[in-house]
Amino acid sequence: GGTRVAGRFVIERLLGAGGMGAVYLARDEQLGEQVALKVIAGLALLDPSAADRLRRETTLARKISHPNVVRMHDLGEEHGLLFVSMEYVAGESLAARIKRLGAIPASQLRPLALQLCEGLTAAHACGIIHRDLKPANILIDANERVKLIDFGIARSELTAGMTATNMVIGTPDYMAPEQVKGGALDARTDVYALGAVLYHALTGRPPFPGETPIAIGLAHCQDPLVPPRQLRPEIPAAWEAVLLRALEKTPVARWPSVAALQAALDVGVGEAPTWQGPAPTARL
Repeated sequence: GGTRVAGRFVIERLLGAGGMGAVYLARDEQLGEQVALKVIAGLALLDPSAADRLRRETTLARKISHPNVVRMHDLGEEHGLLFVSMEYVAGESLAARIKRLGAIPASQLRPLALQLCEGLTAAHACGIIHRDLKPANILIDANERVKLIDFGIARSELTAGMTATNMVIGTPDYMAPEQVKGGALDARTDVYALGAVLYHALTGRPPFPGETPIAIGLAHCQDPLVPPRQLRPEIPAAWEAVLLRALEKTPVARWPSVAALQAALDVGVGEAPTWQGPAPTARL
């Protein structure tokens, strides 16, 4: 606490840390408000991809202006520290809420899911797919407003699911089969991940639990999905219909867009409708 960065950010406390660096709560004296400061430091600086990810996250996320996407402010570097400042969200992640509650009732999840759809649709409208949608990247503030974060591995054009070094990137628990296989991705890849996140929130477990990331990835590609109502009979049938279509292994069988999935959730009762809107006109 008290450390000054770039002459304007005064560190207040640590919010979280990982292999790439840490996130701090800081006071931005130029903006006159609290911000979250994501810092790449230490050994991560030796990996050019770490810095590239942070720069890409900032560049892409700043294209999206939407209440359900965290605002990105500035990217900077000082004394070997690469950092980005962003909107600070006081609340909890969806991952923390699932851990606290075990599973979230459909009536409570629905308003969160609709906001998440809004944020993703805004990203897709800018030509950006997230590629790493997971409960830890979904924040919920004190007013139950959803904020989507971490566009560090997002892409703004059609791309393969593997890096140049043939490492699959993303989180296996929520990764679409085409991403696991290193295939072509589009907006329906995020549709699958959204379905996997909602499945986890409703049932209390990811769609395909496994002992290792490889086992989980293979399960997404090969194993049949356990219907959510088989795990929790109280889940409404309409929710099950929405999720089963979102989690189809073949992209063409899924909802064609997040907006289509949102339209199904908006119905709220009865069977999920057949989407009558246009199919995606561009690959993202």
